[in-house]
This record gives sequence, structure tokens and C-alpha cells, in this order.
Amino acid sequence: MAIHHQNLESQRSAERRTVAPRLDVVSGGDGATLYVDLPGVEGQSIDVSVERDIVTITAPRSPFPGEGLSLRHREWSGEGYYRAVRVSDELNTQAIEAQFKDGVLRLSIPRREDVKPRKVAIHGA
Repeated sequence: MAIHHQNLESQRSAERRTVAPRLDVVSGGDGATLYVDLPGVEGQSIDVSVERDIVTITAPRSPFPGEGLSLRHREWSGEGYYRAVRVSDELNTQAIEAQFKDGVLRLSIPRREDVKPRKVAIHGA
């Protein structure tokens, strides 16, 4: 099961002043799971969209530490996160499940039923 990074990602990130979050992919017989690091993001602000075989993740990030505080030093200049990932056509993008906990977005994408290995019954043996 192949998962590829979208070639336009760096161009779009520069246009939007976003950063591509780190991503881990685990795959097995039942499908694939993407783990996306999104520190500094609130779960309800994450947007995951699917168009054909492209899964897109966007999330704004507050650049300031909080009310009543002043910024003294900044190394992270992005306004948010953007990541586009092309997934295998063996995966059922209509059945993606998402969970967000401790700054990590987990996307579980099951394998399509028609491509899963199966046993064939032999009749008359």
C-alpha cells in the first residue's frame, strides 16, 4: 500500500505560510494508519478533507503564547500546518476515522473489502 507526498506541498506551504507537519505511516493487511504531529493545535480546528485519492490536513496554529504575554524570541514562523498525502487506491478513503490526542492526529484508513485477501471455497472435492 503506497502513500506518497503530494509534489505541490512545498509550493502551497510557502503560499499559505504553513509548515508540513511530521508524518508516520503504518500499514498492514487491514489498511493504513497515519500519525500526524500537530503541536499547538486544538482538535476542533483541524480540517481533514478527501478528494479522490488525496487526503489533505490543515490546521491553524496560534503564533503567540497567550494573553498578557509578549513574544521575546521566535523560531517558528508558520501560521499553521498543511499536508497533502496521496493514498493507494486499495484504501477506502470514504471510511477514514480520525482521532486527536496529545497533539497527534491519527487517521485510520481501512483497506477496501474487494482487495483484501480471501479464501476460495472448493466445491465437489
